Amino acid sequence: MCHRPTRAIVDLDAIRHNVGVVRRHVGPRCRIAAVVKADGYGHGALEVARAVLDAGSTMLCVALPEEGVALRQRFPDAPILVLGTILPSQAGTVANSGLTQTVDDDASLSRLDSAAALCGRPARVHLKIDTGMSRLGVEPEDAVRFMRRAREHRHIEVEGVYSHFATSEEPDQTFARRQLERFGATVAELEQDGFTFELTHMANSAAVLSIPESHLDMVRTGIILYGLRPAPHLGDDLRPAMTVVSQVTKLRTLPAGTPVSYGATYVTERARRIATIPMGYADGYRRGLSNRFHVLIRGQQAPVVGRVCMDMFMVDVSEVSGVEKGDEALILGKKGSDHLPAEEMAQTLHTIPYEVVTGITRRVPRTYMN
Repeated sequence: MCHRPTRAIVDLDAIRHNVGVVRRHVGPRCRIAAVVKADGYGHGALEVARAVLDAGSTMLCVALPEEGVALRQRFPDAPILVLGTILPSQAGTVANSGLTQTVDDDASLSRLDSAAALCGRPARVHLKIDTGMSRLGVEPEDAVRFMRRAREHRHIEVEGVYSHFATSEEPDQTFARRQLERFGATVAELEQDGFTFELTHMANSAAVLSIPESHLDMVRTGIILYGLRPAPHLGDDLRPAMTVVSQVTKLRTLPAGTPVSYGATYVTERARRIATIPMGYADGYRRGLSNRFHVLIRGQQAPVVGRVCMDMFMVDVSEVSGVEKGDEALILGKKGSDHLPAEEMAQTLHTIPYEVVTGITRRVPRTYMN
């Protein structure tokens, strides 16, 4: 079997450690729902799911029904909440797989009820309230009417009610606290109308760390499970779980005046030693890093020179002593004493670390360590 030199190493012990960090923040009674959508934020949904369930998470969260179906095949008894709303045509998939579905419209509710009747078991749902994200959810003033409608369906079991923060990672939490107050008022109104819920939840990763009054019955933890900070001022005790490495596959000394890569955006000013790394934007090493970032080889920075290609990029190793073909290049994460955090790459790309790790494509093989 051919082993590609570029690979992502996922530390499952780090993920278990991060579940423990969440537990310390939320206390023993609050449930932990682990968000493993987008293939576990690029880390591998099945492997991450097993680790977080072992570490004490009680629910898995996905964005799409098909993500839930893949998990259900491996975890037949785990509660799996679909965070995205669905088209009515997807109701059968949800009901047949025993997924718990987010609802915020009448048509999907009716189709879920019909699909559940055919399955012979109730469909569990969570009502989503839009408190300020303006993405999904029932408007707070429409929540009671919607729940009365849900109560008419014999095969629907409303297990929970929740909302989602839009700004909980910001230092100024004025808007986040306004959202929390709006959610609390809506839940109180529903309870006054006779509705009860097993689970109320609102806290995402940032709120777990910064808004303890939002923990409620359950928290939904995403990025912090993977050891990445939702904001620079949050998450000092997290352990990043993903490390991406590659190897030098070509070395050459180029004379002054030599262009490197597409578009000749980099031209050597003097003789330089250039190494080729077999990773490119098809693997998630973004083109926006061209001439702007670096890798670590033998513990030293080797700057990216020229444009990142689909399958390769080049680095200048002129200042790194003794580089040889086959030397390891740290692309992302931590290896020994070398550290190149996803947050640093994200800052260079003017984005967030979420996009960095989820962007490492499946063409890069994952290996797992405990």
